Amino acid sequence: TTVPEAIVVIEGESTETVAVANTQGAYAGKISLGEGKNDIVITSYAKGNVQTQTVRVYFTPEDF
Repeated sequence: TTVPEAIVVIEGESTETVAVANTQGAYAGKISLGEGKNDIVITSYAKGNVQTQTVRVYFTPEDF
């Protein structure tokens, strides 16, 4: 979550998307993941305040 109604940019290795947080600060967006390690950078912009966080996820296309 972030500040309510903030603009959120979600950047993956090869794609990015822009979302707007709801009144509770929740947001969602879709990006493409590559196989293996993916660093996702999330940046929130609200009323002159910029916050950035990086999340690392690992993706495998195998079915378990």
